[in-house]
Amino acid sequence: MRNFIIILLFTQVFTHFAYAQSEQASSSRTKILNSLDDDLDWSIYNDVEIREFFFRMDQQRRQTLLNNIKSSKLSLFNGNVQGAIELLNLTLIKYQDTPFIPIIQRYLALAHFTIGDFKTTYKILSKDIFLTNEYYDKICVLRVASMLHLEKNNTLKLEMNRCQNRNFAYTKTRFRWFKYLNDEFFEKVKANTIDPKFYDNKVFATKKFTSLDETRSWLKYVILFNIEDLAAEYFHFLPDAAFQDDVIRTLMGYVLYIANKDEKAKEFIEDINNSNSSYLKALLEAKKGEFKTSYAHSMSANKRRPFSINNSQLLTAISWLTENWKNARLTSSKVVPPASHTREQKLLKTALLIQEGNFYRAQREIEELYFLYNKKMPFEALIIESYIYLTLKDRKWLKSSDTACLRYDGMNCWLHLQSLIWNDYAETVSQLKSSRTKVIDTIKKLTTKKVYSPIRENIFIRQGDILELDIARDPQLEDVRILQP
Repeated sequence: MRNFIIILLFTQVFTHFAYAQSEQASSSRTKILNSLDDDLDWSIYNDVEIREFFFRMDQQRRQTLLNNIKSSKLSLFNGNVQGAIELLNLTLIKYQDTPFIPIIQRYLALAHFTIGDFKTTYKILSKDIFLTNEYYDKICVLRVASMLHLEKNNTLKLEMNRCQNRNFAYTKTRFRWFKYLNDEFFEKVKANTIDPKFYDNKVFATKKFTSLDETRSWLKYVILFNIEDLAAEYFHFLPDAAFQDDVIRTLMGYVLYIANKDEKAKEFIEDINNSNSSYLKALLEAKKGEFKTSYAHSMSANKRRPFSINNSQLLTAISWLTENWKNARLTSSKVVPPASHTREQKLLKTALLIQEGNFYRAQREIEELYFLYNKKMPFEALIIESYIYLTLKDRKWLKSSDTACLRYDGMNCWLHLQSLIWNDYAETVSQLKSSRTKVIDTIKKLTTKKVYSPIRENIFIRQGDILELDIARDPQLEDVRILQP
């Protein structure tokens, strides 16, 4: 009995403390209470039990919210950006009264930035809460990055200055990157004229570099604004230590590659093993047509950085060319296409599943595509659809082949014609493949090249020679030869 009283007192103290600490607990309980059955009899519970009940409801609601945020973050990593956006929007609607709203909106802004929706990113990060000093430090770089794709005016300049001042204590590069952007957009053009020596001055400024961080920033600036041809001629201005740094040498390799100096680029990165160098090696080999070697380098880059969109795009193409169908399908799922090309990505996935021989999964994909295309499948999808249904002996191949025939696909016209000749053409085809009848064997023999031993001919004797011998024996036969035509 004594132990029970102690436990009861502890429960009262704990639940009262938790209840008093949360300012939003009362509003949450009111919403939960309104959603419960009105006929529920609360009189059978004491105050401690009611408080504990609502405390547990708050904890469960909080855990569900955190799980939604984690799931959306995982979706972003896996390339399912649209799924992450949908989940985050639903979470925003459902949990409007929680202190996690800024976190949810920040992830939502990042998701829109990933798919190139910079206006939405900027709009989200322009909310009053993000412009306060508490949150601005954490979102200002993303905010500036989204503004770079919009109109470049003095607002961008002021934004870069504020972001730089707020984060200057935490940076190692002294925000030289922002200095490059400011010069490119605002200092290069003055009085409506472009300084002809602007980039020359930038290149000669590399003589002053004493920090490797500044060298990295300059090389990234070169790549971003497409001045590789100019910069490649001035690498000798860089500090000696730069040629011993793997990151800087990799950036030099990219500059040389874009400047069409492939051999020099290869020399810079040949002994470097990081994800960026492996990707560049894959590009160089693919450019030469060495697809198997390119595939190996791209796989190496994928192991080091599995969520790289650029490498995933390259690996998808190389895997197709080298007939590594499963790898092509897995890497294509990491590519985040624009919203207008998601159907084409699913169509590519369906084609890869067919190459793998996984027709049942391909059937699910093609049925989803049927509705994604609003029941108006494109020409390529109709061909794939007919092949899938015919292989799985699904009667839908009759309709798909007919539709494809009307779209002037000759093979599907012939295929649909077979449905008028055979009672069940799909079953007939499968039987021909499984039983290997004499017809198939005969066709294979006729289409297979055979090697025969040379035929030996008998010695040929001319009839005229025989007649000459006969005349020699019997001279009267001479008259017979004269009479011959």
